Amino acid sequence: MQQANTPFINMDVGDVLLMRYDRVYHVALIVGFSGEKVEYQGALARRNIIIQEWNYIPCKGGSRIISLDDEHIWGVLRSLSTL
Repeated sequence: MQQANTPFINMDVGDVLLMRYDRVYHVALIVGFSGEKVEYQGALARRNIIIQEWNYIPCKGGSRIISLDDEHIWGVLRSLSTL
């Protein structure tokens, strides 16, 4: 299983969200942020994360917007080449 390597508050476009829905692990690519800025973990951050993902709906890809405090997010993964 992949491990998070980036603090949540430092996530950026191009990072991968590590998510879990019940017993199913899921990943999604961060493609942007939207909404007003809110205080989150001691910093200002956009309220929503725009993600690109596959298999959230079985056998389909697409984009959706999730809340910064979505309970299914458990980590952020950044490519080692950009750390």
